[in-house]
Amino acid sequence: MANNKAMFSSLNDCNTKNIYVGDDRSLSVVGTGTIHLDNGQFNDVLCVPTLYCNLISIYQTTYSSEGQTVEFSPHDVVIKDLRDPRQILATSIADYSTRLYNFHNFGSSTLPSVFVAYNDEVNKIWHERFSHLNYRSLQNLCKENMVTGLPMLSCRAGVCPRCVLK
Repeated sequence: MANNKAMFSSLNDCNTKNIYVGDDRSLSVVGTGTIHLDNGQFNDVLCVPTLYCNLISIYQTTYSSEGQTVEFSPHDVVIKDLRDPRQILATSIADYSTRLYNFHNFGSSTLPSVFVAYNDEVNKIWHERFSHLNYRSLQNLCKENMVTGLPMLSCRAGVCPRCVLK
């Protein structure tokens, strides 16, 4: 998903009208299209102008009709063409301060991401234990007494560095 229409070489109408982000907000989708990279392209990318940072779905990347592989290491990530593994489509170097992989050739945003993030270590641990479930859902689990031993969690505006890919 990308937030800047200028990144798209083509943009068409699509059936998806809204997406939901980690804090349960609904964001409008204005279309789907193609984004060209230095050595290839991504097709069927959703254009979501109110998205604060561009996101890449590893599932969509690896299961798309074009077929790409994604290789992670502690220091970088490389996206390659499945048909020709020598063809590198995109690379990223790890940002150790944010614990994110930043893809500079996907466009960038200087705006801070405003997702719901943890308030203290206890909240962070439970968020991670539930595979980075959004905080509103974690709070609902607490309120409805759906999980034995789960404390009442609080949240604030912020970023969980593992939940967002810049």
